[in-house]
Amino acid sequence: MILRKAILKVGLLICSLSMLSGCDGNRVTVTSSPFTTIAVAVRSGEQNKMQKIVDRFSEENPSIKIKFIELGRDFEQYRLISAALSTEEYLFDIVEVEDVWVDDLVKREYITPVNNSVGELNEYLPFVQDSFRRGENVYALPLQIDIGMLLALKKYNWDGEFSSITDMPDNADVRIYDDSGEETICSIMELIKYTDNNVNEALRLYRDIYFHESGGSRHVEEFREGQIPIMRALSSVIPSLRNDSSKVLGDYYIFNTPESSTGKETSTAKIFGLAVSSLSRHKEMCGKFLEYCGRDSTQTTLIKSTGMYPVKQSLYSNPIITSEWTHILPMEERINNINIRPHIEGYAEASGNLQKIISGYLSGSVSEQEAADCARSFVGNME
Repeated sequence: MILRKAILKVGLLICSLSMLSGCDGNRVTVTSSPFTTIAVAVRSGEQNKMQKIVDRFSEENPSIKIKFIELGRDFEQYRLISAALSTEEYLFDIVEVEDVWVDDLVKREYITPVNNSVGELNEYLPFVQDSFRRGENVYALPLQIDIGMLLALKKYNWDGEFSSITDMPDNADVRIYDDSGEETICSIMELIKYTDNNVNEALRLYRDIYFHESGGSRHVEEFREGQIPIMRALSSVIPSLRNDSSKVLGDYYIFNTPESSTGKETSTAKIFGLAVSSLSRHKEMCGKFLEYCGRDSTQTTLIKSTGMYPVKQSLYSNPIITSEWTHILPMEERINNINIRPHIEGYAEASGNLQKIISGYLSGSVSEQEAADCARSFVGNME
């Protein structure tokens, strides 16, 4: 069913690119234009944010036009990109990718090395460099980092610690709501670190503080209305909360997720980058756009717009960024110890399996030990 939906969306997408090309059955015919159009596939909701970095590039490269195409979110986006590229039709020049997709996309030869466009990556955080490098090749330009955050309405006087949730009054009504799906992985990883790698204890804590009846929605509205005093979300959610602050019942604190009792970093990150499609007919021009996106000035503009975390250490104390987002500077000394999801082939399948196991554990159909064994196998050695 999921694959059929992805294929249907890809079919519609092929015909929707009429301004880029003509649609004739299953074939795409490129029309003449005074510009060379570079099609960039990004996540849903990202076009307006990405558009803010394009103006200067257009001034420097008047013959290149950047066109953003929004796809789905998380692994819906991954499935749509994979389905589109598997048709061998020219649809995208550049695709926004997550670090955990790289192995599968490289294995299928859907993306091509971008070594000449991004250089040696020396300016980037070490774990960011490793996320997009395979052997001698780099497969994506690092763009931004989405890190797990905790938000709490100020009237509840919560101190930002997982353990203090159990000390709050009316505990049954004070829970951290979490996204379903892939966000389960980030939450479990954070709690494993928080319990100093005691997976069984992490699972019990997860069960105690997360509702599993969420129905797959983010529950931002419930947080705004004061029904959920504490919410876990990724940093990419914070701008929408701030922009709609008039709808939030009371002020709220933003916390970086807490360190463990022995000082281990608990925050888990998703890393986003820009990769070049193997099917692109304009790889040299794609390289120009990637080089532009790697500049400090460009990344500063992007982070100011998105509220996500920089991929370069030097930007964590940049006043343009820190004056806009107060949650970024506190991570400056912690960012190199951040946790990233395991880079394994078949990540989508393995991630989906763990999500099902955790859901079964919460509902009582899967034992704690079975869930712990699955989680331990998935995350590997987190030391």
